[in-house]
Order: sequence, then C-alpha cells, then structure tokens
Amino acid sequence: MWKFSKVGILIFSFFLFLDSCGKEKVRIRAPIIKQFAPREVTVFGNVPFKITFKGYSPSSNIKLSVCKRDFYNVAVSGNMVYGYIPGCEEEGNYTVTVADRGHRWNYDGIVKFYAPFDKFNSFVAIGASYTAGFLNLGLNWLDQLHSPFAYVAEQAGAYFPQPLIKEGYFHVIFPAALKNGCEPSRLSTTYVFNLLHTIEKLRTSKGFYLSSGRIDPYLIPYNLAVGAARLTDSLWGAAKSNNPLVGVLEHLVYFPEVDIWEAMSDPPQGSPFNVALSVNPRYILTVDLFANDLLYWHFAQLFNMPLSPGITPEEKLKEDLEQFFEITHKKGIKVFISDLPDITVLPAIKALKNYLTNIGFDKVKINEELYNLQDDTVKYNKIFYSLALKFDNVYPVPFSKEVERISRGVTIAGQRYDLDFLGGLIGLDGIHPTWTGYALIGNLFIRRINKVLGLNIPEVDIEKIAEVDPLSPWELRKVVDIDLCRKEFYSGK
Repeated sequence: MWKFSKVGILIFSFFLFLDSCGKEKVRIRAPIIKQFAPREVTVFGNVPFKITFKGYSPSSNIKLSVCKRDFYNVAVSGNMVYGYIPGCEEEGNYTVTVADRGHRWNYDGIVKFYAPFDKFNSFVAIGASYTAGFLNLGLNWLDQLHSPFAYVAEQAGAYFPQPLIKEGYFHVIFPAALKNGCEPSRLSTTYVFNLLHTIEKLRTSKGFYLSSGRIDPYLIPYNLAVGAARLTDSLWGAAKSNNPLVGVLEHLVYFPEVDIWEAMSDPPQGSPFNVALSVNPRYILTVDLFANDLLYWHFAQLFNMPLSPGITPEEKLKEDLEQFFEITHKKGIKVFISDLPDITVLPAIKALKNYLTNIGFDKVKINEELYNLQDDTVKYNKIFYSLALKFDNVYPVPFSKEVERISRGVTIAGQRYDLDFLGGLIGLDGIHPTWTGYALIGNLFIRRINKVLGLNIPEVDIEKIAEVDPLSPWELRKVVDIDLCRKEFYSGK
C-alpha cells in the first residue's frame, strides 16, 4: 500500500513538473517598444500614433487602450502599428495596455495627457446635423473630426470624445461621385446606396445592431447632436415628439444597443439634453438647435403635406428655449448658441425651387413660401435674442452675420470660396458645410468663447484645412467642370 502511494506521488509530482515547464514555455515577455510617438497629447486626443516594436511582429488583431478607451483605426505593417489615440477625460501620465495573441502587457506612463486651457477643458454639444458634422447627407468617422465643435475642442485641447462611427461604416463621399452627373437626383442615388451599404455593415448574427457601427458602444459622447432634430427633439427626445427618423439617430448616438428596425418604432427614453446634463458640463455649444423647426414647416407647406405633430410655432419655440435657458442657468452652465441664418442661400433650396417649378408647382406660391421662410427666420431670431437678454449664462453667436459675410465670397489661399454649389464651403448635398465651412463656424465660436471667458484659444488655420479638404475648389476642378456641374444641379431635375 505504501509503495503504491509512493509511486503515485512520484508520478503526480512528475506531471506537475511537466505542467509547470509547459506553462513556462508559453509565457511571453512583453515585447520591447522601440518607438512610441507622440508621447504627449492634449485631452482631446484623436491624433495619429505609431508604435515600432523591437523583435516582435504584432498580429492584425492587436488591440491597444489607454484611459479605458481603445485606440481606433488600428493597422499593422511588419513590426509597426498605426492608428489614432483617443481622448482622455483627465490629465496625467497613463499606462498603455497592449493585447495580442491572447496576452496582455502594460506599459506604464507611456502617454501624457494635458489640457492647455483649464478654464475650458471640456464641453458638450447638442443640436442637429451641423453640430454633428454631417457632410453629404451622411456621418462618418473622418467628417466627425471636422465638425465645428471638434475644431473648437482640438484648438482648445478640450476633452470631446469622438468619433463615434467606425471606419468604413459610412462611406466618405468624395468628388468622384460627381462623375455620374451633378443633378440632385443622381447624387441622391449615391446617398441611397451609401445608406444601404451602411445598413448591411450593421448586420450581426442577432440582427442589424446599431452598436456594431460604433467604435465604443458604451462611450458617453460629448457631441450629442442628432441629424434632423428639432428643438423639441434635442431637449425632450424623439419619443415625445413622435419623430421616427430622429429616434433611430438618437439610438446611434447615445443608446446603440438596439436593432435598427426596433429603433424605428421605439425611440430611446430621455433626450440628448438629458444625456448632456448627466456629465455635469460647464458649457453647452450649439449651432443649429432650432434650424430644422423652420425647415420642417416650410417644406410641408411647399409640398402641400399635412403638418405633422411637433412642428414648432413661435409660442412653442419660445416656451422650449426659455425652459432650456432656465435649466442651464440653475445648473450654472454657460450656453454658446448661434442665431439662425438665412437658409434660402443654400444651393439645395435654390435647386428645390427649380424642381418644384419643373413639376408644375405655382411659381408665385414657391416664391411666397421662400419669402415666408426668410420672414420667419427673422421672427425666430427676435424670440431667441429677447430670451437671451434675460439670462446671463446665454451667449448668442452671430451665425447669421457670418453666413451673410461668406455668401459674398471669401479668399482662402488665393482661391475664391462661397456658398454656391461646389463653391468650397457647402458639400455635394447643397446643405451641409465642407471641412473648410465647418472650420469657419468653429472659429466663429472660438472668438466668442475667447471674448466671454478671457481666453486666447488659437483659431483654426483655415488655409491648412482648405489644403486637405476633398471638396476644395481646386480638388473639384480635377474631377468636373464646375460651371457645367452647377447648371446640372440647379436644373431642377
């Protein structure tokens, strides 16, 4: 009995020894980082990085994280890794975690985050598509980094976590789309196919989940703007205003764990404003908080559509704005909010006028409705400015004057830019600004913020943005005859 036990113990010890040897064999030391750049970034982040490993070739599935956020758009080439460093909410030296082939390694204090302007180190944004950074009727990771308030955050080095959308989920529509023709109908086909591509990319084994298109589904974004949102949508939510399209986009922004078809019938509870308040902001910025309220109304009038619930009459606008200002005033939040420009200067409005004329609408009625749109813009602005005078936390930003200025044309790097179709400041949809256009809006807010807060946040270098803008006049001229393209766009087809 004793001998058997002794032999058993020896065998058991032998296998323990083999097991420990096996474990020793698979243990891998942390790869040596030969180069990591940059080492210091502002809390805004969103800057390209490069890591070079010594004697180690990472897999294509390598993941890196810092401040509990993953690096994004990561790519591997040999022993080098490229991508973007995310932002970080707090200043300090941070550990970078690398996960690859089932192993995790920590590199202490490898990245330092700092905030150049402590008085303005974070803010939130609410509003519609201009605030979000839409371009060509879409939103993608790259355009989000060229939204007006991404520019403000970048210049101030403020925490403004984005982008939200994964690379490749929403196509970046470049001038090449114009090769198929410049009529709005042809461009619309491009947008439709882009949308179908996006929906297909969202497919998972469980359904078409919006979260599969997000870089970090659990991130609370600080840019809470929702495309097509009206004032009531932004403040109280699509669930209360009965707006299915806005409901889907609200899900994408702050509650993405839902199937896209379910999102259409079940908007998230709360609102962008509620989510904004949850992060206790010191500042709220918006450029188009009540622009869609006018557009919904007058488009309904032009097309003889019955007015849907939630369209904003003047009394409702006044009531909602006043509540917004009162809530932010009580919470000590400063609001930088633009007035409403003349929307009829947009190329899409001019093309729409010709389209309606071509299909038989009364030209007198069309002109009358566009005049009413301008008149109601003045009325909306009077309500806005009268309320702003009552609250010392509300700082109006004169967007209407800026649009009036640039509509006459501006010179950037020796080139003329204007608000005409393909004029360099408005995108291919004739509605949303280009990167250069958004940069001008960003500078408008930076000037106002500097004046109010006594800061010296540097303005965006417009010429540098114009150099890389895919919709700059000189880039467009490489693809199309701009004059001919304008005739097609305004033809009303």
